[in-house]
Amino acid sequence: MVELYKAGKPVSFLSREYQVERQNIYVWIRLYDTSKSFKSVDSLTEEQKDFKKLQKEVEQLKLENEILKKAALILGRK
Repeated sequence: MVELYKAGKPVSFLSREYQVERQNIYVWIRLYDTSKSFKSVDSLTEEQKDFKKLQKEVEQLKLENEILKKAALILGRK
């Protein structure tokens, strides 16, 4: 849709032709113009990317902690 717009097709034509709200097309154009991508990860700010990375690290550390607790219990029995 954005490529058609960039090729010169008017938003009103695209809206009628593809039965999509004009507002949606404008949102897609704006998203593409700011990030050059439609992937949500590409439109995240650096702070949001850092936060997601830290969330993944926390989950990994929680998993490792649970494994170590279980290993300590097993080794404590022997």
